[in-house]
Order: sequence, then structure tokens, then C-alpha cells
Amino acid sequence: LARRPALHPPDQRQGSAVTNVALCVVSAAAITKRFIYCTVIAGMTLRCAAAQM
Repeated sequence: LARRPALHPPDQRQGSAVTNVALCVVSAAAITKRFIYCTVIAGMTLRCAAAQM
């Protein structure tokens, strides 16, 4: 019986998993940074509006 080769060798699958995790971490960091930035901008806007009253 001839053995069929695996679809992906183990090291490629592991590399793919690491890549997926890295992408998730980068995405989460970008979203968090954007959220903090928007919060700071919103806070400044509120303070500016309060100062004008």
C-alpha cells in the first residue's frame, strides 16, 4: 500500500497557527490603540466644548 502524503507537513501547519495567532494579536493591538485614541480625542472635544460654555 502506498502512503498518501499529508496535506500539510506538521511544521507548515504549526507555522500557519503561529501566523494566525500573530495576526490576531496585531489586530487586537490596533483596535485597542484606535479605541484609546478615539477616547482621548472625544475627551479633548468634551473639554473644549465645556471650556467654551
